[in-house]
Amino acid sequence: MTKEAGEEGREAAPERIRALEEALRQLSGGSAECWTAPDCPEDLRQAHLEDMLAFENVGVGLSLFEGLEMHGLRLPRPETLNEKQSRKKVFEIMQALLGLQVMLAGFEHLSGRKLYRTLYEDTLWDGCYVKKKRPELVTIIDMSRPPRRSEQRLRMIAMAKAKTVQ
Repeated sequence: MTKEAGEEGREAAPERIRALEEALRQLSGGSAECWTAPDCPEDLRQAHLEDMLAFENVGVGLSLFEGLEMHGLRLPRPETLNEKQSRKKVFEIMQALLGLQVMLAGFEHLSGRKLYRTLYEDTLWDGCYVKKKRPELVTIIDMSRPPRRSEQRLRMIAMAKAKTVQ
């Protein structure tokens, strides 16, 4: 099997791809399934897996919440906003996330206030603020079902919020 040059001068190798897929499985408790179209170039597949792993390693880097605030997006407490203000803030968040190639899906059933509260209290703490290596790769956050949270992850989120949110 041939190897293709990666974006940073490294070579994409089947061994590296398998290692990234295994790291994602371990991070998800063994339930992650990695599938790629058979004709996807190995360097693209590797870049996508590396971005996914970086995005899912919340404890390692800035959360989406922290990264958005650091880059100038003001995120006030949900109870300080009315429905119209909440919808406006959600639009600002979605625009900022699009700049990171992150899209939200499955939120159509939520009011502006409920959606903002969910983003503020849960969703924006689930992923790391990561600049993608390849602009054509997109991360989709499915908000149609509640996030599964372990007790350890809840403690981590509470500690992060205490440090960054006033």
